[in-house]
Amino acid sequence: MNKIKIVIADDYTLLREAWQVLIQSRPDMEVVACVGNGQEVIDQIKIRKVDLVLMDINMPILDGIVATGIINNTTPWVKVLALTMHSEAGYIKKMFQAGVKGFLPKIASKEELFDAIISVHKGDVYVHRSCSNKLVEEKNSVSERSATLTQRELDVIKLIIGGNTSREIAEKLFISPKTVDVHKNNIFTKLNIHNVASLTRIVVEKGLVF
Repeated sequence: MNKIKIVIADDYTLLREAWQVLIQSRPDMEVVACVGNGQEVIDQIKIRKVDLVLMDINMPILDGIVATGIINNTTPWVKVLALTMHSEAGYIKKMFQAGVKGFLPKIASKEELFDAIISVHKGDVYVHRSCSNKLVEEKNSVSERSATLTQRELDVIKLIIGGNTSREIAEKLFISPKTVDVHKNNIFTKLNIHNVASLTRIVVEKGLVF
């Protein structure tokens, strides 16, 4: 039987050891290394055959997001499954953008851990139900905030993401540049964002419709 060869990355020793004992109880899985930061994960992949990494996010030296990005770019055949206490939508999205194939909170059961490992190893994407709920809640929250935008604010957004300057927007909407700035501030406040890049991301990812 070819066992799934796993590296556990977490900066808490007791957690690493507990998961190692749990995983080693499975005849189809083998823990080949336990490490405390992202750089050590990269180092282990260079010297061992590794199929899958259980990756925490907040770790010293090299965090899980950066380490996942490096693995995805240099050894894409190694699957990464996030296993973390941080299950906020922002962390979930950042880890998937970096290249993880699954996301699991540390409150998950052992059965869910095993299911996630098997699914990710097979090439499927695994997202724990609690994390899926967080993503849905965030999308609904953005949709609710965007619903409060006025038509003039939507007009301004459309011109902003079209690459227009404040002066160009003012000329096209027949308003003053100062009024454009007021609209921008109102838009950023309502959507809880701070720059044009975040505005563009919301329009693209969240389906803000004009």
